[in-house]
Amino acid sequence: MAILFLYLPLPIFWALFDQQASRWTLQATRMNGQVGGSFTIKPDQIQVINPLLVILMIPVFEYAIYPLMTKMRLFHRPLQKMTIGGLLAALSFVICAFVQLKIEKVRQG
Repeated sequence: MAILFLYLPLPIFWALFDQQASRWTLQATRMNGQVGGSFTIKPDQIQVINPLLVILMIPVFEYAIYPLMTKMRLFHRPLQKMTIGGLLAALSFVICAFVQLKIEKVRQG
């Protein structure tokens, strides 16, 4: 029965995850793309950020965050790590929604 709870949220996560990539591009088309003032990100380039962040964050989690969590006896089991990851993914979807609301508010007024 526990294995069911382990795999139950996965299809929901991947459906939302795939939708979010296209959503980033749609959001980027409504933004100016200026970073700092001298650098501009085009809407189709925004999807490159996710793989770059994954590549950057794997060593950070493996060598800093997970050892610290194990030392503090916080979330050191795989299922606990998956739960925290799912909650962080849900938080990222909420942040994306707030960004979209801000974009629509700026465009309307």
